[in-house]
Amino acid sequence: MPVVLRSPNHVYRSYEAPTRAAFPAPGLYDFLRRNARVPTVMAAENLRGRVRVDFVVRANGKVDAAEAKSHLCASCDAEALRLVRAFPAWVPARAAGG
Repeated sequence: MPVVLRSPNHVYRSYEAPTRAAFPAPGLYDFLRRNARVPTVMAAENLRGRVRVDFVVRANGKVDAAEAKSHLCASCDAEALRLVRAFPAWVPARAAGG
């Protein structure tokens, strides 16, 4: 089997074990509930909805390359990105074959 060297910034598309939160799911919701700051524009314009954020979990468990993929408003996008970047460390995925 050939050895493939990858740069430290390589994002694996296949994995043996997926990325997962290092804390149980209720802890994630608790983190969001305690740390979310609802933008004033949401109340003013009676906005409801979600912002989907894609991100990469690095080998050290830190979130990187966070990007809003579905938008609600600029303030909502910024708040969603702030929250994701503030997440506690994750357990990174294990690359298939490595």
